[in-house]
Amino acid sequence: MSKDNPLVNIDLKGLSKPLTKLVETVGAGCGVLYEPTRIKRKAKAEAVATEIMAEADAKKQEIAQRAAHRFQDTEIRRQENVEAITAKAYTLLDEDKNTVVSEEPVSEDWVHRFYDECKDIGEEEAQKLWGKVLAEEVKNPNSFSPRTLHTLKNMSRKEAETFTSLCSFVFEIPASGSKNHIVPIVLEPNDSLLTTRGLNYMILKDLDAIGLINFDSLAGTSFKKVNQIIIMYFGKKFFLHAPQPSDLSAGKVSFTPVGRELYKLTEPIPDDAILKKVLDDLEKANWNIQDLNTTLSTDK
Repeated sequence: MSKDNPLVNIDLKGLSKPLTKLVETVGAGCGVLYEPTRIKRKAKAEAVATEIMAEADAKKQEIAQRAAHRFQDTEIRRQENVEAITAKAYTLLDEDKNTVVSEEPVSEDWVHRFYDECKDIGEEEAQKLWGKVLAEEVKNPNSFSPRTLHTLKNMSRKEAETFTSLCSFVFEIPASGSKNHIVPIVLEPNDSLLTTRGLNYMILKDLDAIGLINFDSLAGTSFKKVNQIIIMYFGKKFFLHAPQPSDLSAGKVSFTPVGRELYKLTEPIPDDAILKKVLDDLEKANWNIQDLNTTLSTDK
């Protein structure tokens, strides 16, 4: 197995289930695992280049030659990018010895779409993110929609950083189904708590414009007519109780489906100041708060 790329000339014997599924997924989608590195891509590029040269008349030979070289270079670079991203997915699955993968196969259409969206991603950190997307999709197909892939491709580094900052404001609220509500609680868009963390009204509008959040500075979102509810912040649980059914404000921001999917890729940092501010605001809104973490510690 190549030291630089663990997916070249790979032997399926002895591979874990997650890695075997990755190999089968990628092989079915683009054949990247079953050819010597870049050879087929380069051969195809050279064939197209020859065709370009043949069709050019004498006056255009020099331009055609440059176009042919550019085409070759582009295709080889793209192949290097997709192989690097696939190798990063391989490493993630290989390092997590407790990985559980679904029996459901990854759609070939999704795999083709994935590589089409990430083929021009050459930056190391961005490749790591795309590798994480592929690894998660192998574990749980349909985790990332084509729209999410397209949004991720077009996100700038700054947009990714501000979105990650916003994710530090996320609280989880248990839902009746298998998945919790994921809610970034932002009550005032120009509060100093946001501005000191690189967020403000205009940045929230930008995140809205690129399809990550819904930002309504006037109405916001809320849970209607509840008198008791549990909220969680990075594993810390709090029980809220009101004297009578009330609307629980969830702030001015909510994730779009794309935002919810990309949230799974972020690594936000819990912030005690954010937790304190949200709990203080809830108390001002006449919610009684019980710290379940203190209760659990006492019971032990």
